[in-house]
Amino acid sequence: MAAAVKAAKPTEYELLWRNKFLAIDTKTFDEFIAVMENSVNQLKAMKADGVTLQEEGIGDDYAWFHTTDPKVAKKYGFNKVEDEEEDDD
Repeated sequence: MAAAVKAAKPTEYELLWRNKFLAIDTKTFDEFIAVMENSVNQLKAMKADGVTLQEEGIGDDYAWFHTTDPKVAKKYGFNKVEDEEEDDD
């Protein structure tokens, strides 16, 4: 009888998106609008690339995003989630 093969868990990546300081250097209304439009465009691109919002991942001025695709993670500057089991060694 063959032993069950445990599927490898995909590597997970996360990104902390901070809203608090997005427009801190803007001086005009138009600059503020441009910063917000750029942020919206990046969020739409991330969503199109399969990035997901982590469950309960939104706080007062932040959001946690998640992916298991290493190319997407690199594209947006995600960090590898450290596996707690690896830390126990």
